[in-house]
Amino acid sequence: MVVREIIAGHLDHLRRFLQDLARYQGIALEEFLTDRDKQNMTLFALLEAIQHCLDLGNHIISEKGWGRPQTYRDVFLALWEHHLIDVSLRDQLVELAGFRNLLVHMYGKLDLEKVYERLQSAPSSMKAFAKVVGELLEEESGHQP
Repeated sequence: MVVREIIAGHLDHLRRFLQDLARYQGIALEEFLTDRDKQNMTLFALLEAIQHCLDLGNHIISEKGWGRPQTYRDVFLALWEHHLIDVSLRDQLVELAGFRNLLVHMYGKLDLEKVYERLQSAPSSMKAFAKVVGELLEEESGHQP
């Protein structure tokens, strides 16, 4: 099915951006605050990883026929309402949806210390979501997770 291929593609891209983020998680805050290349790479990888989570959620919701989310936050609320993710992961991903909007609309005014905090915390939430999506794909293809 084409939707499954699209989901698998987004999942692959998400995992690649998570690998990119992992390279920057170990740098010190002081280094991050003074190195524009590391800031820009981190901002781009965060934005892309979050966007792939949103795209994955939207494709799953569409494939399942669960309606159409009105906002980015609604994507993760719908996944929780249908028991695909737990409340803790829902809350973490909802926060990332809001952070995605800050990245896009307030790029020049971002608090880089908060971006650094997200660099440290966000990848674990997105990895947990990637695991859920990967298990869903395996389950639907007849393989045991």
